[in-house]
Amino acid sequence: MFLYKDSILMDRKRFRKVSNFQPRKCAKRYIEANDRISQLPDDILVCILSLLPVKDSARTSVLSSRWINLWKHTPSLNFIAPFKPCSSSPVCDIEKYNFVKWVNCVIRSHKALTLKEFVIRFPVNRKDRHAIIRWHEFAFSRRVEKLEFDLYGCRDVSYNFCFPEKFLTLKGPLSDNFKSVKVLSFKFLNVTDEDIDFFLRNCPLLEQLIVRGSEKISNPEICGSSLMLKHLNMHNCYNMKSLEISGPRFTSLVVPIRERLLIKNVPMLVEMFLNCAGDDTNFRKLSSALSGGCVSQLKILRLRMAALRETSKPCIFPQLPKLKKLEIEYWARGVENLINMTAVVRASPYLEEFVFKFKWDDLRSRDRLVKDVISFPVKDEISFPHNHLKVFKFCGYYGRTNEVELVRYIVDNFVVLEKLIIDPSGSNFEHKLNMERKARKNAKQQLAGQLPNHIELIVL
Repeated sequence: MFLYKDSILMDRKRFRKVSNFQPRKCAKRYIEANDRISQLPDDILVCILSLLPVKDSARTSVLSSRWINLWKHTPSLNFIAPFKPCSSSPVCDIEKYNFVKWVNCVIRSHKALTLKEFVIRFPVNRKDRHAIIRWHEFAFSRRVEKLEFDLYGCRDVSYNFCFPEKFLTLKGPLSDNFKSVKVLSFKFLNVTDEDIDFFLRNCPLLEQLIVRGSEKISNPEICGSSLMLKHLNMHNCYNMKSLEISGPRFTSLVVPIRERLLIKNVPMLVEMFLNCAGDDTNFRKLSSALSGGCVSQLKILRLRMAALRETSKPCIFPQLPKLKKLEIEYWARGVENLINMTAVVRASPYLEEFVFKFKWDDLRSRDRLVKDVISFPVKDEISFPHNHLKVFKFCGYYGRTNEVELVRYIVDNFVVLEKLIIDPSGSNFEHKLNMERKARKNAKQQLAGQLPNHIELIVL
């Protein structure tokens, strides 16, 4: 041990004799080189901190006295649960309690006068309804631009907690707090027709409105020539009976088809997702919703549909002359005639890409036996040459008779088709991996060597 001490002392003496080495100055230069970020203006540092998760930005307060309060001025507060929603359990309840407590603590400490965004995205308990009200009050008092509440995974609150009525009666200067809102997103939080009408009247800058999982909506009207709304998303509102949409700036819609869907005066609309699953009269309602030429400028159309009634007559569909991409998600109940799906294609003469997502939960034993090779072409189906579609993607393919018939129809009628993409994923079958493996084998046996030379077969 003494020898070790002596060696250290000798090393120190030799270290001091090096005339060109200046430890203090080097240490000073080292600190300056690694703390240049602290020399930046507060505004820039706050902007950088706003890009971090709230917890990470708060941790910077221990760096130095300069950083203690910087995180409290960040214009973005995103509270996103680090855990997955779970059923009520002691462990999960403790996690939720700690999370709510932490959000309340941050809100009390925060000093920014305005907020770019305020996001709450985690499951809460029934007893947390008062905290939710405080969070709304805080966000609106800071003139928030983007407000998102996603109370996913907590059915008891979403079906009992309603948007605070007190906000709908605000007058005077307090009502000005809504004028900065550009994005509103309420997921699994009950809002009513009156709530939506209030926001449309009091949020003149509102550009995006998302409502999901609300049981209180019945007959909303999203209409107005002065609306700034560009994006509307209303999903899983199962008590909704009718929906009316009208506005000069709408560019995208995600809406369900209920008893009545009226879309008019939407000259900027280019993208739409229509959910008409659960109804076997899909095409009739779909045709009615899109009639009148109000969506003739659509470029992208996505449909979610349930099984149709069997019919040998071709479906009549309104013309979509500017449609470039079509995506249909079809939930099957058995072995239906999928040729009906091409009605939308026939109404879209300039379509370039068609994606068909075939969803099925069961596979009848009599239809699991697939022939090795299917001959082309088909003579007896509807003939409708299409001169623009280049890509067809079939998701959920297994090789059953109705699936092969659809592929044969596409090959026969899409004269400039370049790529046929087969994706066996997407089924909900019990032995999913084995079924997908067999589906790939079926696709290669059925289609390889049977396609025209100009069509490339891709099996994912």
